[in-house]
Amino acid sequence: MELFGSIDPPKNCHFIYFYNDKSKRSTEWDLMRYIAIKSFSQENPDYTINFYTNQQPVGEYWERASELCNIQMVEPETEIFGNRLYHPAHISDVFRIRALTQDGGVYCDFDTITIGSFTPLLKMNKFLVGDLGKKQINMGNGVIVSPKESRYMDTWLNLYHGFRSKGRDEFWDELSVKAHAGLMKEPDLIGCSSILKSEYFYPISFYNTKPLYDELRLDKITPNTVSVHLYDALNYKKINQYTEAEIKDNPNISTYTHLVNRYL
Repeated sequence: MELFGSIDPPKNCHFIYFYNDKSKRSTEWDLMRYIAIKSFSQENPDYTINFYTNQQPVGEYWERASELCNIQMVEPETEIFGNRLYHPAHISDVFRIRALTQDGGVYCDFDTITIGSFTPLLKMNKFLVGDLGKKQINMGNGVIVSPKESRYMDTWLNLYHGFRSKGRDEFWDELSVKAHAGLMKEPDLIGCSSILKSEYFYPISFYNTKPLYDELRLDKITPNTVSVHLYDALNYKKINQYTEAEIKDNPNISTYTHLVNRYL
């Protein structure tokens, strides 16, 4: 890890998974979501892991994951500044801003595998996101690092006065992803935020996942890599094509199976 600092960081991790009547999300916990929590816990054992939900998951993998985190049953906001939040992903977007503002720490999506310590990044005392790895900078919000009471977070939340998405429409990622390009240029926010190179959180690109699922390409993982994103929305079948037993028996099928096997 090439980044260092001297600030004592808030060692919190936030996982969020909400359901509503429009959600097709299953309460049956799967291997991917278990590995998200397990890998973070194993690589960052001195962190408090909080899992926020409005409905208790079920299944063997949930039983195993629940032993590693603090379960926070909450009823999240479904409206912000008079604008309705229709989709669970947008409800989560707002909740993660509030959680990171209040407690600081790390937010991770459930389609991530943590492979390193977040502490050097937290010590930078900045809002940090990663480049998704395209020719032009394209920020992802699947992993976020932030200090408590961040000015950046306050400014980001205020953008939700103009929230207008009703789900997976043309405004889907307007505030959660696209807005950061402008926010990071605002004069009063310069110095309190940064975008990290793709190798930190997105070492294998969203735009070409063959090295993740179809090849064993450990050369894609660098000493700076802290988290690997799985892009579940586009790769659900590939993620779930192997059982835990099959991965243990043959962990080097792909980069994905090799990384998962570390935490089984």
